[in-house]
Amino acid sequence: FAGAGDDDQRGSARARGERALPGLLVSLRNVALQCDFVHDLAGEMIVEATRLHDSGTAWQYTFRVTHLDEILAQGRAVVSVVSRS
Repeated sequence: FAGAGDDDQRGSARARGERALPGLLVSLRNVALQCDFVHDLAGEMIVEATRLHDSGTAWQYTFRVTHLDEILAQGRAVVSVVSRS
């Protein structure tokens, strides 16, 4: 799960030229979907994620997906850190 916020571990690692830590998406909560399909949408979809918490073994994010400034999906996600070595 990669995010767009400056405080996002994976996005920040890329900005510094480092490899992002591996993770596993383990939970989605409070997800609201505003469309059934995205395959016919013309143009770019934007995915934004902001890290809310880092326990050292898991990250919690809020996220949203937009298209032409309309929200297509939003919610919270938990990513389990696979390894920090």
